[in-house]
Amino acid sequence: MTNLKGGNPLVYSTNRCIETFLGIAIAVIVNCLIVPPKHIIKILSNFNQVIDNIFIMTGTIIYHNEKINSEELHNYILDLEENITRNTQEIRLTQKEVFQINKTKNLLNQFHKVYHHLSLLNSIDGVKQLNNENIINLNKLFNHKIDQSIYKINDKNIIFNYHVTEIINILNELSTINIKKEELLI
Repeated sequence: MTNLKGGNPLVYSTNRCIETFLGIAIAVIVNCLIVPPKHIIKILSNFNQVIDNIFIMTGTIIYHNEKINSEELHNYILDLEENITRNTQEIRLTQKEVFQINKTKNLLNQFHKVYHHLSLLNSIDGVKQLNNENIINLNKLFNHKIDQSIYKINDKNIIFNYHVTEIINILNELSTINIKKEELLI
């Protein structure tokens, strides 16, 4: 107990508690009303990072015929889920933010599906055989022609083509998603 100088310790401790609570109240008011944190921007950043990685990893497997680190994508998806869960439980969101969060939550299932399809494609060894339909769809989606020397073109590899088709369908859906930072700023 410092600076009592003969004063009552009870009065001193009461004053210190009042000052502390007053400081907490001012900090909360400043944080919530004057300069509120933009938690939704972190979610948006994670969301865009997942979409970018899905497209990059798909391109790596299909166009370069290289293995990918699918666990990296899985970790990005889990980070996004964690951010969404934490922010929706701890923070009072505006109606616009709730709409954007729900839009993102609905896409998490798609992200998990792409992760599983990419993991399976990543595990396939040997000569990969794309069918003509997948080649056409991939060329449209990525606006880039597939190097035909990498693939045998036929319908024999049904498993490979099934997973490629599923990824193409999800990527087509993701390419139409448009969540902009400007929409989230209040």
